[in-house]
Amino acid sequence: MSKNLSVSLLVCFVTLSINLSLRAQVEFRKGYYIDLDDKRVDGLIKDQDWKDNPEAFIYKFKADSDPQKMDINRVNEFGFEDGPKFLAVTVKIDRTSDLVNDLTLGRNPTFQIERLFLKVLVEGKASLYGYSGENLVRFFYSVNGIPIEQLVYKRYRLPGTVKIAVNKAYQQQIKNHISCEDIKSNQIESLTYSEQALGKYFLKYNTCNGDPSSASAILSPERKEIFNLRFTPGINLSRLQVRDYLGYSYSFDTDFGNKPSLRVGLEVEAVLPYNRNKWSLVIEPTFQYYHSEVMKEQDVGNIVAKYSFVDFPAGLRYYSFLKNQRQLFFNALYISNFSVNFSSSAITYPTRPYDKKLEISTRNSFAVGAGMKFTKKFSVELRYYFDRKIIGDYLSWDSTFTRLTLIAGYRFFTSAKD
Repeated sequence: MSKNLSVSLLVCFVTLSINLSLRAQVEFRKGYYIDLDDKRVDGLIKDQDWKDNPEAFIYKFKADSDPQKMDINRVNEFGFEDGPKFLAVTVKIDRTSDLVNDLTLGRNPTFQIERLFLKVLVEGKASLYGYSGENLVRFFYSVNGIPIEQLVYKRYRLPGTVKIAVNKAYQQQIKNHISCEDIKSNQIESLTYSEQALGKYFLKYNTCNGDPSSASAILSPERKEIFNLRFTPGINLSRLQVRDYLGYSYSFDTDFGNKPSLRVGLEVEAVLPYNRNKWSLVIEPTFQYYHSEVMKEQDVGNIVAKYSFVDFPAGLRYYSFLKNQRQLFFNALYISNFSVNFSSSAITYPTRPYDKKLEISTRNSFAVGAGMKFTKKFSVELRYYFDRKIIGDYLSWDSTFTRLTLIAGYRFFTSAKD
């Protein structure tokens, strides 16, 4: 199988996978919006899994309807069925930076009036709302229907020093307006400015001050990395070509052809807690073996290439979710020049007086792949390894070593709760 054919097969597979992904992914979910006349309109809303609060959303009346963009000035509220909802409100917000290099000297917030989509985190007698923008997280509250107000938290620099101080006015706001007999003062003083901590507090307050059923919450799950371990056996179809520039009458140029071989790996995956767990980091220590022998007319024996090694592909993976718990994934991997080559790894030319033994030493390379997870435990991947120089220590020699690999994956450990 030629290099061009190998690449073509992979490109076709990736193209088919991407097309299938775009067709199969569920982009729109049942939802609603409330217009400026407080009229509720049900339909489908594109789920973009916003990292930051949106300024608009895409709506369809039915699955076959044309999508339309609804911005913040056209609606009072929108949300998903059994999912998050957002209120469009005009509020005072402090946008001073929380980045260390951009902290201001003043402890007081600098408010500006804006119309924002606030994410509803807790609803009840006391309601909690969240806003996330570029390098910015703010929380808002309302009690007994009074206008929504920001809970103030601000880090700032002390004049004439490099010290950083914190204005925790939100704790005093909570003491003044959102406290009850069952909540001790020290619980408020230790309350952190985070969605989970504030959300749990507001739920506790609502329970303390009335019917627990009047309090509801749509808190984001705590974002934690998920670690997976997979056993990854597979089959390589490898091709090795060697060229020399010595100028001898004897030609060392050799094409060892395509040879199948087995490989076995252990994949360590860290699924990142963002964008609905679509991105992950992977590293896969892998033992691989290549052995080929060829005989040319001018030789008295076989030219032998033996290459057994452990390398460490590492890189980024992207998941595309399909129906029925199936997932497509795409890998971009870097293979460093660090690898474990066994002592028998060499290319040997037997014909005297040109007999040579070329010790194998590797250089860095890259690989790309596409695959599918059929269940939570089983997966398959087609991966292409780009050219890796394996006799780079010899100035008058060159080589091409490429691989097309079919990999089966079996996940035997995960830190997630299945």
